[in-house]
Amino acid sequence: MNAHEDLSREKKRIRRELLGIRNGFTDEYIRRCGKELADCIAGSTFYKEAEAVLLYASYGSELSTDMLMERCLDDGKTLFLPKVSGKDMDFFRVSSLSMLVPDGYRGIREPESSTEKFIYPEADKNAIMVMPAVGLSEDGYRLGYGGGFYDRYLGKYSGLSEYTVAVCYRELLLPVVPHDEFDVRPARCIVI
Repeated sequence: MNAHEDLSREKKRIRRELLGIRNGFTDEYIRRCGKELADCIAGSTFYKEAEAVLLYASYGSELSTDMLMERCLDDGKTLFLPKVSGKDMDFFRVSSLSMLVPDGYRGIREPESSTEKFIYPEADKNAIMVMPAVGLSEDGYRLGYGGGFYDRYLGKYSGLSEYTVAVCYRELLLPVVPHDEFDVRPARCIVI
């Protein structure tokens, strides 16, 4: 077995453990943490200075972004959400949550690809990307779902990585997250 396979196996083990914890959270707790997330991000300088927000549409026990999406729209931010196609992901503009279709990748709500696509750096560089995390390490590494979508996307638009914010529940903060050179470390982490 090589080092990459060992790393992948360890990430899967940790991911399974953390998802087991997260799936035990109540709907009320998920909503309360979602409100705290919206308040925290909306109160930040990086949010106030951003014109565009690349955000994810939460699903299941994930840290809820519904209130943050609404806040972005209410604050006049240009909101983009991801849409997966094969092994790639792109972000498309959403002007209303009613534009989301519930049958995207893994049943995640996604925008239709007929809307404006976010292009970096041609797009306004005053953007932030809020990324989901299954877990975060104390030194700022993110454990995602294992599909590599965010790492590949940020690999294409490397300048965007300095505007990334990974978000996670405080119960899922770890001393260390296994990582390699392909894992993009977010510029900021918010633990709720």
